[in-house]
Amino acid sequence: MDFELTEAERELAHLCRDFARNEIAPRAPEAWEAAVCPTDLLREMGELGLLGMLIPERWGGIEMTTVGFVAAMEQIGHADQSVAAAWQAHVTIGSLPLLLFGNDDQRERWLRPLAEGTALGAFGLTEPDAGSDARGIRTRAERVDGGWLINGAKTFISNAGTDMSFGVTLLARTGSDDNA
Repeated sequence: MDFELTEAERELAHLCRDFARNEIAPRAPEAWEAAVCPTDLLREMGELGLLGMLIPERWGGIEMTTVGFVAAMEQIGHADQSVAAAWQAHVTIGSLPLLLFGNDDQRERWLRPLAEGTALGAFGLTEPDAGSDARGIRTRAERVDGGWLINGAKTFISNAGTDMSFGVTLLARTGSDDNA
């Protein structure tokens, strides 16, 4: 595999470097000191197309390569790891399941706002008795008429509880035994 950046990947990395230096680095510490997710920064990242980085243009994204995403992530991470983590959770776990497993109606209704940066995808793994050990989770998901019934408890849900939070990708057991 060739890890030499293409021109588009380099331009994106430079855009993220400049945004990280000029916007994230000076503003993120204040948000974290106040114990709030810096949604103002994430919205601005959305306006730049960064929240739909791995999503095809058809669904409102910019369809960047994975290598380009990693190069961009490196630049954002230099300024603030917490912003980088919130962004990464949104771009990957918060958005990609809809792209990979949703139908076109779901992609139009739910993926497009995530890709266009008007909504923020969340991720729920951590549980009170399991921490972030996926093997120890107890939350269960059961198919019912019209969807899924979820029973369990999650804590520390990444990107939840903000004014732009939308939906949670969560980890749950679907089988009848503890190994499912």
